[in-house]
Amino acid sequence: MVPEDGDDAAATVLDSKNPATTLAAPDTDALGPTMALPSLAPSIAELPSGPRYASPRLIAEGGMGEVHLCEDRHVGREVAMKVVHPRHRARRDLEMRFLREARVQGQLEHPSIVPVYDIGRDDQGNLFFTMKRLAGTTLEDVLAKKQQPRHRLLAAFASLCQAVHYAHVRGVVHRDLKPANVALGDFGEVYILDWGLAKVMKEADVPSLAPSIADTSEGKTEAGIIMGTPGYMSPEQARGEDVDARTDVFALGAILFEILTGEPLLGDGSIAAIMVRTQKPIEARPSVRSPESAVPPELETICMRATALEPDKRYPTAGALYEAVDRYLAGDRDLELRRSIASAHIERARAHAKSKERALALKEAGRAAAVDPTNPDGLRILLELLSDTPRELPKEVEEEMRRDNTAENLRFAPIFALSCACVPVLSIPLYYLMGVRSWPLVLASMAFWIASAVWLRTFPGRIKPEHATLGAILLLSASIASIATIMGPLVLTPGVAIVFSITTVMTVKRKFHPLVILLGVSAIVVPLMLEWAGVLPPSYRFENGTITIVPRVVAFPKMPAMALFLIGQLFALTGGSLTASFVNRQLAQARERLYLQTWELRALAPEQVTEASRS
Repeated sequence: MVPEDGDDAAATVLDSKNPATTLAAPDTDALGPTMALPSLAPSIAELPSGPRYASPRLIAEGGMGEVHLCEDRHVGREVAMKVVHPRHRARRDLEMRFLREARVQGQLEHPSIVPVYDIGRDDQGNLFFTMKRLAGTTLEDVLAKKQQPRHRLLAAFASLCQAVHYAHVRGVVHRDLKPANVALGDFGEVYILDWGLAKVMKEADVPSLAPSIADTSEGKTEAGIIMGTPGYMSPEQARGEDVDARTDVFALGAILFEILTGEPLLGDGSIAAIMVRTQKPIEARPSVRSPESAVPPELETICMRATALEPDKRYPTAGALYEAVDRYLAGDRDLELRRSIASAHIERARAHAKSKERALALKEAGRAAAVDPTNPDGLRILLELLSDTPRELPKEVEEEMRRDNTAENLRFAPIFALSCACVPVLSIPLYYLMGVRSWPLVLASMAFWIASAVWLRTFPGRIKPEHATLGAILLLSASIASIATIMGPLVLTPGVAIVFSITTVMTVKRKFHPLVILLGVSAIVVPLMLEWAGVLPPSYRFENGTITIVPRVVAFPKMPAMALFLIGQLFALTGGSLTASFVNRQLAQARERLYLQTWELRALAPEQVTEASRS
């Protein structure tokens, strides 16, 4: 059961009206005359007459007691005096508990346990005890203000664990450890406060003071069946069962979790809600509860073990908890722990790889390599995943490739537009010199080329990429087919159609490839079939083993005709060659990047791992 003075914690040692706000060392300039010892009595053999403790000033009060700052006239110093609250001074049971607290605290002689100077009764017969007066603040206030770096708080926590272990060795369990009951001095001191709920092993507890536990929003230790503070008491303590050192270990784990994440282990809310959560499995992983805190895996494991639901799974002593924290502070990374964590990540990576969840597999493999960079299994599966190209690309990769292809097409669209515009610029003068027989057909052919140039220069980047690509394919196919009206479908047209098909297939998405091939073939076959059907006049005449081109649009004088043939063939040759050269260069660069990345990955891994990956 919880006595009513539960939150006399800070009151017992701290001047709450003038709390310190930092753990930093004080200004050394202050260590001058202002901190000089008070003058000694004129005669050391004589003590001041009258009461020993004078000028009391109330600095704090709790449910059972008050704390006054007094002057110890015999020694010449200020002390904290704790007295039973006036409204409870007639209760013998409270006096027994009060006296028990003073004696338990006084018999624990440790630098982190506030020393008790004196126990007695005043002139009115009221029980009191005096203690060292501390200057500093509570861990609760420090955490609320977020004013201290993590390494300093962890060092203070390690000192706290040592002090608690000392109490356990002396057979005392605190049972009310919490940030409000931990004082941090101005010179790096750490003190455990409020031993009112302490249990001396093999000693019967003082009877309960009240029948039930009251709800409160202040997190104070309340009177009732259960001894302790909800949110920090262990599950067995919350059930009212016998407790031992592992109960304090749970509370220390809860404090550590709060230091690392800045939030209570069991969350906020009413006492009833917190007590319910106390009996359930606790998510004590800071990486899950507070990912932004970036808590190292060693400290996360310490939190999880210290706050285990079952006592047998916790650290057996506060000393063992101290050793775990001290190893971390000393930089001694627990290799076995890292291997264990890495192995769990590796198993999850293999499971995700089997179920074709490549992204999750890579993430787990990467985590395994980060936790234990020397683990060959983790590096091996990471190399396998990075070296093995999946049959189906992830959606994210496809989207990135689509964006890159769109950007590439936008970069080359002006070049293709210029090429299309050059056709009428070069062809019309030649047609004029050759002698135009049908201006409507010439202008129709030129219109297709000009429309293709305008489309390639205007619409890519302004409309959907698929629509821009489809429009360009259709206009270019019509432009190539129009060449057949000049020299027929078997001269010049096939070369231009081949260059068009190859270039387009290499630059557009796979779903357009059948259409590109079909239109390239149609530019040759359709005009030829129309001639065979008699819809168009024939372009060729075969007589006595010779073939004669029958011009329909222009005449074929020797020099202009030769120039036209030469320009057409050179266009097909250079266009095809430049396209092949560009594609080959892109493939070579991609291949070089792939080999370089593979080499870099192998350089990161141990030699035995890289040899296994090659086999």
